[in-house]
Amino acid sequence: MLRKRRFLIGLAVAALIGALFSLAFSLDLLYTLQRQSNDFFFQAANFSPKAEPNDKVIIIGIDNKSLTQLGHISFWSRSHYAQVIDKLSEAKARVIVFDILFA
Repeated sequence: MLRKRRFLIGLAVAALIGALFSLAFSLDLLYTLQRQSNDFFFQAANFSPKAEPNDKVIIIGIDNKSLTQLGHISFWSRSHYAQVIDKLSEAKARVIVFDILFA
């Protein structure tokens, strides 16, 4: 009987904690804490907004002109991406990253 009662109390406490966290997340009550922790980690990693950009890093974006000429990105041929990779390889790029979902 005691074991069953302890189990039910533990279950109730866990459900209450889960409900409180769900409520806090749904109301964005922990947003400030998240921002403060992000700030702390960026400062700890020594990422300074005043730091000069590294000229060895190049970000290539897809702009409206590209979308007008080639159409919506989901209809682009893989050969377009292959051409970009070829050009970057010729330029001796050490790392090439695509932030695109190839579905």
